[in-house]
Amino acid sequence: MMRRESVATKPKVLQVLESASAGAGKHVIDLLLHLDLERFDVSIAYSPLRIDAMFQRGLDHARQRGVSVFVSPMVRSISPGRDLAALRQLVGLIREHQFDIVHGHSSKGGFLARTAARLSGMPVKTAYTPHAISISINRAYWVLEKIAALSTDAMLAVSLSEYEELRQYRLVPESRLHCIRAAIDVDQIIAAAEAGRIDRTKLNVEPGTLLIGTVGRLAPQKDPLTLIRAAAVVRDRGVSAQFIWVGDGELKSDAQQEIERLGLGDTFQLLGYRSDVPQVLAGIDIFALASVYESFGYVTCEAMALAKPVVASAVTGTTELVQDGVTGLLFEPGNPQALADRIVYLAGDPTLRQRLGAAGHLRAKKEFDLPRMISEMEALYGEILHGRRAYSSPKSPGAVRSGKLPQT
Repeated sequence: MMRRESVATKPKVLQVLESASAGAGKHVIDLLLHLDLERFDVSIAYSPLRIDAMFQRGLDHARQRGVSVFVSPMVRSISPGRDLAALRQLVGLIREHQFDIVHGHSSKGGFLARTAARLSGMPVKTAYTPHAISISINRAYWVLEKIAALSTDAMLAVSLSEYEELRQYRLVPESRLHCIRAAIDVDQIIAAAEAGRIDRTKLNVEPGTLLIGTVGRLAPQKDPLTLIRAAAVVRDRGVSAQFIWVGDGELKSDAQQEIERLGLGDTFQLLGYRSDVPQVLAGIDIFALASVYESFGYVTCEAMALAKPVVASAVTGTTELVQDGVTGLLFEPGNPQALADRIVYLAGDPTLRQRLGAAGHLRAKKEFDLPRMISEMEALYGEILHGRRAYSSPKSPGAVRSGKLPQT
């Protein structure tokens, strides 16, 4: 099929996503809700098999503003039969609607999107945002990434540290590797938090008790057992503190068993999914993150926007958000003792907590506010469409991984 003449029409952009949840889902929803529809005709093909309430709400709003929505039942794991069916559907979609750009997100959506674009026979450009590359996780994904890279016009990192990691992998020529740092709507987060912070009494948190919280899937990536074990160390050191975890996942049973094994039933609460994350973040004293990898760290950035001090693992993505000793404290991933050391350190210094929180808010507002990300994405789309440099990708200074407690 030949492309129709489109001199006077807007470029048609298709976002493709399998994991319609968590950070990747939030990133795509931000694109759907904020890309300029006067400049771009925006559509999405998503899988309903892993969708959360946040994504569903955003999708409803996207439909209302004129975004076209297509359902494609992609699956997370490699499944030849189902993957082939999804691929055929995407090829047909690209041919029928004659998209100018197909932008795939995460490993499965990224692979299927780029492969479908190539097989469609249409003169379509491709972009790919990995949202944390899967190379180090599974050899099969490495092979698929190398194949799909041949059909990639632009590969996008969402943090400078991820950009540096992708540059070292050499999946695409450096001229096709870009960094558009992820972002949040800082004003919206603050407004939502001000609508009413979480009632700590309903969580049985006594006045004067430090509340440490985190938000994320109970999944291996987020390493909930490290935070639970750190909570036991904090308790054993006599610090009056309680811990909450917002989110569900496949490790919920393991996490609950570890809480019971360590006698933390009155100290560590698993709250499950909640729709009021900004209000929860507004009510805590310290935000803690134990992830073993991140591409960016949306909730960490939201906590910073709300002026909460952060204790986080020194991994790709997080090290860009959290400046050790400036906006928070970093620790070695998988080390409960090191995490507990930093929580205890902050527990004894409310002035430091306030200083780190204030600096984090300023950094979130200056470096990670949403309008900047949208402007850069629109410029990049124009660049790959027209072959001229419209966007200058920032260069990575390399990840700063300290993990030492600051001097007092």
